[in-house]
Amino acid sequence: MRGSEDARALLTEGQRRHLEGSLRQLDSEIEEAILWFRQSSPSGAETGRIVAALEAVGGTVRETAQRLGLALSQAGPDPNRKLAALAGHWWGLALDCRSRALRGYGEVDPRVAAVVDPLVNRLAAELLGLGGQAEEPG
Repeated sequence: MRGSEDARALLTEGQRRHLEGSLRQLDSEIEEAILWFRQSSPSGAETGRIVAALEAVGGTVRETAQRLGLALSQAGPDPNRKLAALAGHWWGLALDCRSRALRGYGEVDPRVAAVVDPLVNRLAAELLGLGGQAEEPG
């Protein structure tokens, strides 16, 4: 690709929104990590090295957005789109709480599925419904 106009022409509106939202979240969370690390860590070469690495990655995020012709700043996200995106993310987090996902944290008692999964499935279904309510009709 030669420039940001080429990238924008290749992407659908939904793809652009997804990329902008993902890159915006990365940029925001990296900035938050930089602040947290500066405030919570002892000073020294280790802190300086990590903050410099975070700043470098943040720069790459911003450069990626710029080269793709995407905006990281947004005065106010559409509340429905934001809620739909968050609900989808929350749905994924809920699904990761099911009994089969717990195997990575140790042996799972066979009775856990009967207790945990119905609760988690209900929560996931409600989150999915919440996201559906926030989506634009049609």
